[in-house]
Amino acid sequence: MLIVACGDPELRFEPLDQLEKGAFARNLSLEGEFELADPAGSSIDAKVEFYDDDNGKNISSYNWTVEFRPALGTGVSGVAFLAIDESQFIINENGLPEVAFSLNMNDAMMALGLSAMDLSLGDEFRFEATITKKDGAIFSSKNTGSNLISQTPFASLFRVAAKVK
Repeated sequence: MLIVACGDPELRFEPLDQLEKGAFARNLSLEGEFELADPAGSSIDAKVEFYDDDNGKNISSYNWTVEFRPALGTGVSGVAFLAIDESQFIINENGLPEVAFSLNMNDAMMALGLSAMDLSLGDEFRFEATITKKDGAIFSSKNTGSNLISQTPFASLFRVAAKVK
């Protein structure tokens, strides 16, 4: 058997030490719903823990926007909704930063300039999250692999769709 090689092959990937290191929020709990009859009492309540290359210690904030997608008619584009600073994180029993928060229907309506009269059954409020690291890097559903978002062991929480019931 004879093996011949000429020169170094051109690498088509970045060396591992030069790749950007990401971050995500793992969904620990997510419950609730948006009820047309009770906007003030309707919320989606969540708890997440944060992961990055230093056990979540490099995460500075977890921010949410909200947009309105009506079943019929024209929606309202995303607006800033909730900003959670690292000072609100606690360190959980796993040694990771954790935070509990609520996405309240009435607050979402106010942020979007909507009233109860603008809502119908089947309308949707879509919440999108971003994680900002201390070095300024930003991670969202747009630059996070689908395996982190869709796989049960990771269950990364970057998007919540709340249908009006």
